[in-house]
Amino acid sequence: MKKIGIFILIVFLLGQISYMSGIPGFAANDELRVIVAPDLHFESAAYSGSIENVNNLPGSELYNHVRYNGQLLFESEAIIRSFLEKAAASDAECILVPGDLVNDGIKSCHLELAALFKSFEHQTGKQIYVSVGNHDCSSNTTMQEFESIYNEFGFSQALSRDEITLSYTADLGGGYRLLSVSSATYEEKASVIEPSTLQWIKEQCEAAKADGKKIVAITHYGLLQHAGFPVGDLIDIAADARIDNADEYSGLFADWGIKYIFTGHIHVNDISKAVSANKNEIYDIVTSALVGFPCTYRFVTFSGSGVEFKAHNIDIIDTSHLPGGFSAAKLSKITGDFQGYARGMVGASIQFMLRNFAQNPETALSFLKIDKNGTAANLIRLLIPSLYEAACLPVYKTAETSGASFEEIAESYGNTLPESDYETFFELAGYIVSSAMAGDENIPAQSVEFRLFWECIKIALVSSLDSLEEEVDEFLSSKSLPFTYTELKDFGSKLAFRKSVVSKLMAFFVLPVIEKVTVDDKNPQDLNVVLPAYGEKAVTLSFSQLLLKIFGFIREFFERLYTVILYY
Repeated sequence: MKKIGIFILIVFLLGQISYMSGIPGFAANDELRVIVAPDLHFESAAYSGSIENVNNLPGSELYNHVRYNGQLLFESEAIIRSFLEKAAASDAECILVPGDLVNDGIKSCHLELAALFKSFEHQTGKQIYVSVGNHDCSSNTTMQEFESIYNEFGFSQALSRDEITLSYTADLGGGYRLLSVSSATYEEKASVIEPSTLQWIKEQCEAAKADGKKIVAITHYGLLQHAGFPVGDLIDIAADARIDNADEYSGLFADWGIKYIFTGHIHVNDISKAVSANKNEIYDIVTSALVGFPCTYRFVTFSGSGVEFKAHNIDIIDTSHLPGGFSAAKLSKITGDFQGYARGMVGASIQFMLRNFAQNPETALSFLKIDKNGTAANLIRLLIPSLYEAACLPVYKTAETSGASFEEIAESYGNTLPESDYETFFELAGYIVSSAMAGDENIPAQSVEFRLFWECIKIALVSSLDSLEEEVDEFLSSKSLPFTYTELKDFGSKLAFRKSVVSKLMAFFVLPVIEKVTVDDKNPQDLNVVLPAYGEKAVTLSFSQLLLKIFGFIREFFERLYTVILYY
């Protein structure tokens, strides 16, 4: 009995020591600490080569090497090395990468990134788990080669594998099990979960429950919408941002025990929630591209009391890992204000993409999914170059503008622009878009940025159409519409520019739609937040809470009315 008592005492003391020290296997409160970083879009410095002769955006000293989507591709190796250093110094136990590991599926870049991962694991003992994204097998890398290259990063640790995709499960330690869903198809529909894979997912959730494990899921494409109605629905129509039949699957996943799923692809920071008919919650946590402003990775702590999210941004990189050709001005901005440099890339990218569409309207037609033989397509071919020319006007008048500025055009309609420090439309657009990318965005209708953006958009459209009056009349006639462009413009100017009851009514109904992108008023927050633990059901609103919500809608109505009357 004495020996048994001593044994029990030793076990008790070990338990207390492990509670204080956090020894894996004896983790207090069933904790798991992970880092989540999707959309690495790695391009090695060796692959990129010197940027000395790159001139994607002439006239821009800092951003003449800009690419699509505001991504810092030439800087990606330096960013990813910095990220791995920060991950190594953290107390995270593993890293989850939900797809798009390299840009455009270049095999040599896959091999170099896998070597970086292997070195990281060897030095730290931390495991990396990957999922495949739409970029990963889009060039000279097949899905079988992807699996082979990243075999050590989830596939060889798999407890179960789906027969037809690269989906797998793996234990993360403690009471948690990873479910990595391969959602990229590289076919007509970008992301489809086949019935057999859906059945496999259900079986893995049942197995996890039987084993006492909680599911942590990753996949590349989104499951839930990340913008309110109607913007979220418009995004679904225009782009393959989510898994096909995602709305149906979200309820199934929630009921099967998938409470948290980490996604990527859309390059923004956002957290959305859905509740199944059985009152089970599911959260879709999307994180911005690691190589796009604000270069975010998430530190997530799972425990029995809740799930804590902390967002971290890359704010410094080692310029020795950049390819050659970076000018002194670029290096000075990168080392002195890397976040400012990354944010400026967004506005430059918007200009770059619009300029490319202006030079090749067929690309824009493909992007917009418009019939290339229709009358609308013919008008768009002419409109986009004109729109780009208008967007390049300076925002405010100077002695040299001679009527060619947004401010002077606004004045011709009897309107004024709010004062600001923005010199170009692309700086302004970059600020608004990058704010949405960063998460917890808050640019309301009464803000200077929102009002200036609203006015500039109207001016650019009217200015562009003015130069195409004959073509617009032809388009209107082809649709058997009983008015000319001149008549439409006269009505439109009253509607859009003049301080009339009609223009205020338009603003009252249109501005809230735009605010769905510029203001994140959802619960939960996008960046730093503690969300419910596994097993907690969705809470039904009480009568008093429902009343508060109704009063909130009424308050928002009158706040919007006040904003429109005062500013529009």
